[in-house]
Amino acid sequence: MSLGYTITLVLLCGILSCSLAQPDGALTVAQRCERYGFGYEEYQITTEDGYINTLMRIPSTPGSQQAAGKPPLYFIHATPFSSEDFTARGPEDSPAFHFANLGYDVWLNNWRGSIHSRGHVQYDPQTDHEYWNYDLVDMRYDLLADIMFILNTTEYDRLSTYAFSMGGTTLAYAMAIEAEFFASRIGVAALMATPISYAHTNNFNYAIAGNYPWILTLFGGNSGIYHGPGGLLDFVQRNICAPFPTLCMILGGQDPNSDDLEGFSNLMMQGGRGESTRMTTHFVQSARTGRVSYFDYGAQGNLEVYGTEEAPLIPLQNTDNPVALLYSEEDPGSNPIDIEQYIDLLGDNCVFYQYYDVTHTGFLVSENFPFYPDLEELYETFRGEITV
Repeated sequence: MSLGYTITLVLLCGILSCSLAQPDGALTVAQRCERYGFGYEEYQITTEDGYINTLMRIPSTPGSQQAAGKPPLYFIHATPFSSEDFTARGPEDSPAFHFANLGYDVWLNNWRGSIHSRGHVQYDPQTDHEYWNYDLVDMRYDLLADIMFILNTTEYDRLSTYAFSMGGTTLAYAMAIEAEFFASRIGVAALMATPISYAHTNNFNYAIAGNYPWILTLFGGNSGIYHGPGGLLDFVQRNICAPFPTLCMILGGQDPNSDDLEGFSNLMMQGGRGESTRMTTHFVQSARTGRVSYFDYGAQGNLEVYGTEEAPLIPLQNTDNPVALLYSEEDPGSNPIDIEQYIDLLGDNCVFYQYYDVTHTGFLVSENFPFYPDLEELYETFRGEITV
């Protein structure tokens, strides 16, 4: 087979892959809900530190129009993604739609800085660098505001979570720092493919970004955006990963035979959603420091901010929630050593720990979602009660 023929074949396959993904991949959660007959609600939530975020709700399904009495289930997305990721696999298999069909009152977060959450009581994300001056610890305020609103609206005493990747990392940090708040408000915190630490990562990308954080500034769009619309990574997602999902997955260290490629293309069709460079630096800093800590400013900066040369550790041992850890057997980022260290800190609060034959993104667009039965049992075991 000639080189020219091979290149032509690859391009045609990529175009076909993109065209298959685009009808659904380009849709928002609201548009997918309308297309498939699900209910949809949207709320603007203001956090304690002034960010105005969008919280989405799927209260009903084509077969059930009532939201009252359904236990709330809170989906927490990774960055640089958005709530769309939980609906990218269609009306039956997508995590959000699957659990809505099972009778849950589904809520979807949208982190500050993401494409649906660009509001603030004082700052303009387009012109004010201060808007983007947040890290993983600061983002706990998004969770606090969302959870209070959900519980007040549903009148349940607690909810459970489906927290994916960085979304799970931020939740883990928040549960440790705000232990009293979360202990009484979360039934079970299900963390999916969640890297608590990159101290032992074998992933080249995370190791490089963690040890040379200045590299992240090269991808900035404006102010503190690391991955926003119009940036380099946005271009790569839309123009390479969406039409060529197999290539993109291989370059990312994932097995393309383990995911639904059309679903993966749908994820990539959304392109850059936006995130803070400071937040991303915090996310990967453990690859350099070997510690799970507050934001590391370097020895001199830490002295000025914290009074010590090392940033304080996140007190993960303070977590007082049932935590379920679900991981991929093919995840290039999470190292079992780091996961087991977290389990040791959780002690009896780790109520479930399992690996599955999926990729990292398989928790969004798996071919068969082998973890669903375990999650269904966990959610039923730890569901809250109505407190009218």
